[in-house]
Amino acid sequence: RFGFKGCPDVLGQLNDGRLLGVEVKAQAGRLRPEQALFLERIRCAGGVAFVARDLRCVVRVLGPL
Repeated sequence: RFGFKGCPDVLGQLNDGRLLGVEVKAQAGRLRPEQALFLERIRCAGGVAFVARDLRCVVRVLGPL
């Protein structure tokens, strides 16, 4: 196990300095409560946090690469 309970699979920093948190889940995967809470805390602090089930979701949120 890497990180701590609830920590997203991908943590990063966007070019504008905002925190990025991405929880990667399969189509049928569910967020655990601590994962949902962590993503919400990132959003409340002005960061970008979301669940990605495929690459289309990432492109939809972050824009084309």
